[in-house]
Amino acid sequence: MANLRQFRSAISGVPIIVGVMILLSSFGDIRQSYRASDWAVTDGRFLSEQLENGLSQSRRKSRNGTILSYLYEVNGVTYVNSKVGFGISKVNEKIWSGTLVNVYFDENNPSDAVLVVGIGLEHIVSLGSGAGFIFIGIVLWKRVML
Repeated sequence: MANLRQFRSAISGVPIIVGVMILLSSFGDIRQSYRASDWAVTDGRFLSEQLENGLSQSRRKSRNGTILSYLYEVNGVTYVNSKVGFGISKVNEKIWSGTLVNVYFDENNPSDAVLVVGIGLEHIVSLGSGAGFIFIGIVLWKRVML
């Protein structure tokens, strides 16, 4: 019986560990997104490329099967990027191919760029998810210990 209680106690710790990992990741994304709001801004042009076999999976794919990417220029060098934001995977408004967008880029590393900065809904949801996992783990742990 004692072994079963120890096992249940250990299992109840899993949601707590998952919740802490989600919270740490969320705080890291929020910190990076906040810092990116101080980056230099340049005009970029949104591109929409068809998804084909063999393309990198690191690019952001929208629901309709297109790859979200944008083109921008810094000091005469042209860059193509697909990162929307830190912890943010989609742009809230519809953007068509050729549309001008603000691109926030790191002046020390211009290839590091994003379209969305600051705290977004995805960050809040992520924080809530992490807190929810921790709460569930604590409730499970208390039930095991009673």
